[in-house]
Amino acid sequence: MIKKPFGTHKGRFKFGGLDSADYGVYLQGGGTYDAPERRHKQYIIPGRSLPLTLDEGVYGTVEHRYKAFIARGFEDRIERFRDDLMRVTGYVRLEDDYHKDEYYRAKYMRGLEVDVAPMARAGSFDLVFERDGRRFLIDGSYPVRVTGRSFLKNPTEHPAAPLITVYEYGTFQIGEIEITVSRTSASTGVTVIDSEMMDCYDKATGANLNSAVTFESNDFPTLPGQALTDVQLISGGITMVEIIPNWWRV
Repeated sequence: MIKKPFGTHKGRFKFGGLDSADYGVYLQGGGTYDAPERRHKQYIIPGRSLPLTLDEGVYGTVEHRYKAFIARGFEDRIERFRDDLMRVTGYVRLEDDYHKDEYYRAKYMRGLEVDVAPMARAGSFDLVFERDGRRFLIDGSYPVRVTGRSFLKNPTEHPAAPLITVYEYGTFQIGEIEITVSRTSASTGVTVIDSEMMDCYDKATGANLNSAVTFESNDFPTLPGQALTDVQLISGGITMVEIIPNWWRV
C-alpha cells in the first residue's frame, strides 16, 4: 500500500487576489498562532538597576508559516503558482480557512523549497510570510456609512485606527474630535483620512490634502477599545462619511 503523502484535513488561502485553490494548493494546518512582540525602547540610567522602558504602543512583525501541498498535477500547477505568488509585492491582504473571522497584512518573504513525490505527481512545501503582528477582524473591514449620526462599538480591547472617507466639505465629529474638511483646488470632493498612516488625500487623484483637513485636537481619530464612539455630521455640506474601523487583536 502506498502511503498518502498528505493529511486529509486541508484548507486554502487567499493572498493579494491569488486564491490557492485555483492552483490546487492546499494547507495542511493553520500553524499561525504566534503572538507578536510589543515594541519598546530601553534606556540605561546611571544609578538605576533596571533600565527605563518606554512603550511605543505598537507591535512588531511576525513570521507567518504554512505547510502546503499539491496533491495532483504537481509539475504544471507549481509553475503557475510560483510565478503568480512571486508577482505579489508589498504588504497585502492574507486570509485562510483556519481563521475565517480575521485577515492579515502580509508580504511573501521566501523562495520555495519543494519536497516532490514523483510517483504520486505531488509535492509539499513551506510558505513563509512576514506579517503585521495584528490580526484584523473581517467585520472591521466593511465601511460603515454615516449620513447623520451613528455609533461604532469596538469589540476588542485595542484602539483602532479607522480609514475615513468624507464626501463633500464641512465639519463632522468622531468621538471627542471635531474634523473640518475644506474645499481646495486639489480636491475632487471625496477626501480620505487615514488614521493608520496619519495622512489625508483625495480619493480620485491621490493628491495630498493634509492642509485641507483640520483636527480640533491636532490628533488623528482612534476608536477606543471596548467602547462606543459617537459619529455625527455637524455643519456644512458633508453628505456622508464612510468609516472602515480596522478592528484588530493580537
